[in-house]
Amino acid sequence: MRSNLPVTGREKPVSQDANILSTTNIKGKIRYTNQDFDDIAEFTQEELIGNPHNMIRHPDMPSTAFKMLWAALQGGALMERDC
Repeated sequence: MRSNLPVTGREKPVSQDANILSTTNIKGKIRYTNQDFDDIAEFTQEELIGNPHNMIRHPDMPSTAFKMLWAALQGGALMERDC
C-alpha cells in the first residue's frame, strides 16, 4: 500500500477555467493526463503514464472510497458511452 507522504500543507491555487483531466484503464493505471492535471499533480506525463492513479491520492482520502469507486466501474456502472 502506498503511503503518499509527505503532506506539504501547501495550498495550490487553481484557475477557474482549469480542466484537470486524467484517464485510466480498468486496473487503475494512468493512460492519459492533460497539462492542467500534470501541473496540479506536480508530475510530468512520463512520470504518470502507466502508473497507478493512486500515486497522487491524498493520504487523508480514505482508500475505501476508491475501492468502492473501482468496484462500481469494474462492474460496468459507468461506461464510456454513458458519458
